[in-house]
Amino acid sequence: MKLLVGLGNYGSKYDGTRHNLGWMALVEWMKNQPGGIEGFRHQEKFKGQIYSKPGITCLFPETYMNKSGEAVVPLMNSLGIEPKHVIVLHDELDLPATTMRLKFGGGPGGHNGIRSMIALAGDAFWRLRLGIGKPENPAFKVENWVLSKFGPEELSVWAKLMPELFEAIDLCLADKAELAMNKINRKVKA
Repeated sequence: MKLLVGLGNYGSKYDGTRHNLGWMALVEWMKNQPGGIEGFRHQEKFKGQIYSKPGITCLFPETYMNKSGEAVVPLMNSLGIEPKHVIVLHDELDLPATTMRLKFGGGPGGHNGIRSMIALAGDAFWRLRLGIGKPENPAFKVENWVLSKFGPEELSVWAKLMPELFEAIDLCLADKAELAMNKINRKVKA
């Protein structure tokens, strides 16, 4: 059993924001699966929306980013999933926009959702880091940047990158994370 987690802030006012890129990407992956989202069984418990089918559970925490671990860890425990079988999709300020990196373990790198998970479950889980870059203007506060909405051009670039992201997720699910890392841990030119 594998657990895919799309990090973001819950609520319609956060739809389309940079901080919700992990959530958005996981929704797109689910839509691309045989049967689409309808092919997954939907539940609401453990402080999140849960979609599952044989061998795969997807979680969208409803705890807000800073408390993501409070949704993820109880579900992991309930399903008997070890951290090494968890793949978290999240936005990453420290990566240039439209780049992706897959990594196992390590620190939170300033990401409060990852920090929350590490505090409750340790760091031995996979992270699919989706670059949102930093604001060009240093006076623009990071908090405002991550909560700002993507522009149409940025969304267009991410849409073109989705097949590569889907492949990385599928390789991780097939226990081929090393191959996924070789494919996506490079600069992606938009």
